[in-house]
Amino acid sequence: MKNKYLFLDFDGVLNSNKNYRTLQMLGVPTRDEYGTIFDSKCVECLRDIIDTIEIKIVITSSWRFIYDMNMLCGMWRVRELPGYIYGMTPTNLLCLLYTSPSPRD
Repeated sequence: MKNKYLFLDFDGVLNSNKNYRTLQMLGVPTRDEYGTIFDSKCVECLRDIIDTIEIKIVITSSWRFIYDMNMLCGMWRVRELPGYIYGMTPTNLLCLLYTSPSPRD
């Protein structure tokens, strides 16, 4: 069976301005040590996907520029998010373009 991957962004996918405003109105924290609190409805949707399909999560979020893999995995555990992080997309795509062999090579 082939591996299945979910390329996951955070901003606008797991967190939103609507959720941020709702948390503010309720007077509950909007952030923790890792940043903006994710929308619980969005996390449940992710949980449904993880529970249905054996899938590996690859982080594409700009958060990967701020946090390394260990920090993101720590956040995953602390926040009790579904699944596990398999990896992250490269943070310097230009570097890959310049170091990858040309199709003509």
